[in-house]
Amino acid sequence: MKALDRKLLRDLRLMWSQVLTIALVVASGVGGFITTLSAVDSLELARDRFYASGHFADVFASVKRAPNSMTQTLLALPGVADVQTTVEQFVRIDLPGVADPVIGQLIGVDPQMPTRMNRVTLQSGQALSTTALKNQAIPALVSAAFADARRLVPGAQLSALINGKRRTLEITGIALSPEFIFAGQQGVPDLRGFGVFWVPRDTLAAAYDMEGAFNRIAVKMAPGASGGDVIARLSAQLSRYAGREAYGRKDRCLRSGFPENRRQCQRRIRQSRTSQHGRCAKRFCNVDGKRHEKRTSRHRVRCCLFQQRHDRWSKRICVGTKLGQASC
Repeated sequence: MKALDRKLLRDLRLMWSQVLTIALVVASGVGGFITTLSAVDSLELARDRFYASGHFADVFASVKRAPNSMTQTLLALPGVADVQTTVEQFVRIDLPGVADPVIGQLIGVDPQMPTRMNRVTLQSGQALSTTALKNQAIPALVSAAFADARRLVPGAQLSALINGKRRTLEITGIALSPEFIFAGQQGVPDLRGFGVFWVPRDTLAAAYDMEGAFNRIAVKMAPGASGGDVIARLSAQLSRYAGREAYGRKDRCLRSGFPENRRQCQRRIRQSRTSQHGRCAKRFCNVDGKRHEKRTSRHRVRCCLFQQRHDRWSKRICVGTKLGQASC
């Protein structure tokens, strides 16, 4: 044994407490890392099981308006196993005693025919029915996350602006769907400002003149099919109906909300920020003098605070804008 080895063993005997502490720290770090990986694997397994039980679709697409006969054409595409079409619209929701804008996504479903994909699971209350409610109210199922955040229960009534007309939505039940686990706009979950409502398809189609047509497609791919090829073929078929590019599961949350107005709203916010900053500076010029010699930090802070309030107001107006409108 070399002298350095004997010195190492002697130092280890003298510093046994420090060596033991370092070993425990390393062991706890390795154990925490393994536990984290196990938790991630468990969550992914639970997610896959939930998606499988709810028949979560693989590809999604939207159009302006397409006839129901287009479904057979999409079914004939290579790599497509099943196609489900729906009618969906974004509306403004008014809650009693709530001043903030609330956006609702109305999804038309057939009460007499369960959906094959993106199944809606009833958590509490009653399922949708074709029976008319009192006061011409529209029966609706509401997403569980929004119902919990807003304390909605079966029997509650909401006001919705549907195609320019004020209609009443009556909550008949609370539901879950694999398509809206974290409902929100532009990939940001918003449990209090964004809700999903499932309503009878005939009622929603009649309100938007969509009888015999659809504007939303969900596709289940065949085993072994290439997602890129299916998305390309689907986008090519839907282009003549003002269809936007199809996308897969991984882009599902990022494409939620208002795809047409997203860039426009961001551009309007930047423009309003620039113009408002100019007006703010001009106002302080008139107060402090012509040559800007007496501008203080207090004025600059006041300008910044005013600008932050203006930015929040601009974003709120953009969120409250209906899909397809030209202004924020």
